[in-house]
Amino acid sequence: MSKQLHLPFDALARRTDPATSHVAALTVDANRLEGLVVALLQKHPDGLIVKEIASLLDIDKWSISPRMKPLEEKGLVQRTADRRDRSIIWKPTKR
Repeated sequence: MSKQLHLPFDALARRTDPATSHVAALTVDANRLEGLVVALLQKHPDGLIVKEIASLLDIDKWSISPRMKPLEEKGLVQRTADRRDRSIIWKPTKR
């Protein structure tokens, strides 16, 4: 019987994720990553999908995807009704 490891978690790992995901989440600088995403979207005002953002930043899309909703809630990006490759197109908000 294995013991379950209880680590603090944040938005980058779900409560049900394995301990290794929580450890990895602790190593991500979410503020820096969010800044990179917003800066990139400002350079691409017509919008990008997560896969494109990840490719342009040379970062795994699974690191980018969880940052989009918090950025949207902060009013820094907006999802559009349009889709590309069945994915949400994200645009920078007009500030």
